[in-house]
Amino acid sequence: MKTPLFLSYFRKNTIDEPTNELQNSLDQTLRELSAARINFSEAVDTDLVDSYAYEIKSLESRYSYLVRLAQKDGLTSTNRLRSSEI
Repeated sequence: MKTPLFLSYFRKNTIDEPTNELQNSLDQTLRELSAARINFSEAVDTDLVDSYAYEIKSLESRYSYLVRLAQKDGLTSTNRLRSSEI
């Protein structure tokens, strides 16, 4: 029988659905951040430059938040990501 999702979240040192969801969120945020940086570097209109600058700052904040959650949950691989990806 599969462990209910709300119970598996509280378990440490296991790969479960909340951990996978958190890792997926980290991965998605990094992809979005990469795309925003590329778009920023190619933007010529001042409004687009401003828009991408705000988007980058927003994504960096989201990523930092997700890393803190992952560290709280015991995901150690995110320590490497935080220092090398942002």
